[in-house]
Amino acid sequence: MLIFVRGMTAAVLAFTLMLGACSVTDDSGSETTIPATYDMSGITIDGLVKAMTDTLTGAKSITMHVEKTFDDILETGHKVQYSGAIDIALRRPDRLYVSYGDNFASREVWFDGNQFVLQDHLARVHGQLPAAGTVDATLEALAEKYDVVMPLAGLLGDNVQQLIDENLQYGLYIGFSDVEGVPAHHVLLSSDTADWQFWIDAGETPLPLKIVVTDTTEPSEPQQTFLFTDWDLAADLPDSMFTPDIPEDSALAAFLPKKGN
Repeated sequence: MLIFVRGMTAAVLAFTLMLGACSVTDDSGSETTIPATYDMSGITIDGLVKAMTDTLTGAKSITMHVEKTFDDILETGHKVQYSGAIDIALRRPDRLYVSYGDNFASREVWFDGNQFVLQDHLARVHGQLPAAGTVDATLEALAEKYDVVMPLAGLLGDNVQQLIDENLQYGLYIGFSDVEGVPAHHVLLSSDTADWQFWIDAGETPLPLKIVVTDTTEPSEPQQTFLFTDWDLAADLPDSMFTPDIPEDSALAAFLPKKGN
């Protein structure tokens, strides 16, 4: 059975705040001032994570921009870092648009409640599948049948809290930190295959500002970093946003079934 460490409080920080404003060092080495009025006495890991997941699942129409960096291990054993960007538009329960690009890929995804379309701009091909149902059900079926996994799919699903509860073994409150000038709670969550670091907005809307995922199954422990900006939890998303826009020179290609299916 996986056990998640519950009820871990930031008592030391709460005690410090009784004396007035204080400073902590963030991951870049600079100091972030914690306002003296900020109450840390009731902070727990499960409370912070649940507030974040409730905020995400409670929003029916979402847009965001994500800057991504990721490690790659060369045949020489050297670790190099690449970068990319993701734009996501989600309208629950059955609309999704994703634009993704990095050093190796340029892709767009549309799901309009009836079909799923993936456009590979570098290969100039696209695939399409009938996919009636919710975004969650469609993404789950794509992963199971075709090994197609959307960026940050787990974070955007309606069952994100359930996934966390079922997979995590350990949690640790790292401290009060800073992400691009925004005060944030820094939390470490660990499973048997990865460590997840979350920087959660300490303001009124507890959204993820930054996530770092470390693959602990590899000796080199490669990382992926996601920096979130331009959150809109009440975005105006017309149906046209989720209508495929296929280039004229794009050829139709079939999705290859996952091995074993």
